[in-house]
Amino acid sequence: MHPIRVVAKRSGLTAHTIRAWEKRYNAVTPARSETKRRLYSDEDIQKLILLRLATEAGYRIGEIANYSTEKLRELIQEVAHTIPQSIDRETLEIENLEASGYLEKGLNAILIFDNADLEDNLNEAVIDLGELAMIEKLLIPLLHKIGDLWEKGTIRTAQEHMASAVIRTFVGNLLSTHVKKSNAPHITVTTPVGQAHENGALLAAAVSASDGWNVTYLGPNLTAEEITGASRKKNSTAIALSIVYPYDDPRISAELHKIRKFIGKDVEIIVGGAAAGSYSEALKQIKAIYVEKMTDLRTVLREIRKS
Repeated sequence: MHPIRVVAKRSGLTAHTIRAWEKRYNAVTPARSETKRRLYSDEDIQKLILLRLATEAGYRIGEIANYSTEKLRELIQEVAHTIPQSIDRETLEIENLEASGYLEKGLNAILIFDNADLEDNLNEAVIDLGELAMIEKLLIPLLHKIGDLWEKGTIRTAQEHMASAVIRTFVGNLLSTHVKKSNAPHITVTTPVGQAHENGALLAAAVSASDGWNVTYLGPNLTAEEITGASRKKNSTAIALSIVYPYDDPRISAELHKIRKFIGKDVEIIVGGAAAGSYSEALKQIKAIYVEKMTDLRTVLREIRKS
């Protein structure tokens, strides 16, 4: 939850405008601290950004204030050509610049085995950038870079393990801040047996939670029986699996088929990761949804919610 000064900075609106939209049009409904100060969620900030863009495109705030975030996104897509591009580019460049600074600091912390500095860097980034931007503009690029450097031998296995441990704790803390919603769908996130690299699964869990899903993260390297057992217990709408390495494990196809057999046809199976494409035939056979890029996961999750 964020105070109004942070919301004003991120949304591009003045504090006066935010309060006016809240009071006159019920555009957002902030929580209140013990001292009665307004506190806004990441979802509130996202809606205010979309409302600002829509008003810049010519819509009156009174007409759109009560639109859902999803409807506002659709509206923005329709009128994107009318929005002053200099504003949008300026905002994007600032966010990318800030994220690149955190990325550089994070990599430097990994190189010198400074886990405390890496943790501090991530905590500062989520405050400064917001959860959604931090995940998509920092965490995803950071984990990709760690993987690339490890494969090239630029960083040691111990450095990769240290970074993963810090990120695992950080994402776990992030997930714990999301209150379970009684009406939200549930997703179980893990990696199949033999898949020890869990960074992709951690990201999938973070993205899912930030998009409003109830998430159970099981950790890596689980059998089909364990995965489906947990999913049934939680009455999951979807199972998300990360497959990173190796590219030719004969167990993976068999495990995927067992997951589909055990879980039934009504639960969506979402599969991504660097090695996921190598098992494309099995993915087709079990009617899994293949996510090539982590940035596409949010779109897939929203399509599932609509269906």
